[in-house]
Amino acid sequence: MLAFIGLLLFTYGWLPWLVRHSDLALPAIGGLPYYITYAGRRYATSECRPSAACRGYHACVTQSYLIAQGLWPLAPAGAISSFVGPDVPILAGPLPRDGQGRQIGVRFTLVVPNGAGCYVVYGLQGGP
Repeated sequence: MLAFIGLLLFTYGWLPWLVRHSDLALPAIGGLPYYITYAGRRYATSECRPSAACRGYHACVTQSYLIAQGLWPLAPAGAISSFVGPDVPILAGPLPRDGQGRQIGVRFTLVVPNGAGCYVVYGLQGGP
């Protein structure tokens, strides 16, 4: 019985916390990490920070929001390894442009799908 209780605590308590504070994902909606690494840079969710108020869920944005922000169309850019199950795709919109309309080689925003019609936006931490 104690082993069963320990397994429950590990599965529903410690494991989700550990995974969300690493570069791993859980195979469920809300199982995305707070931070991801892409091309040697660190990206963080802009809508949710690791805190009690967040409760492990990320705010969803829609395709319309991504279009309005100039982040559409999305293309595959990488993947987040999953603790169990398939990897979660990392998507990116068009490369940003400078004042003269030239593409800048640094992606400031990445997008990760998190269910039907739901996308989680990650922003670059630090500078270019």
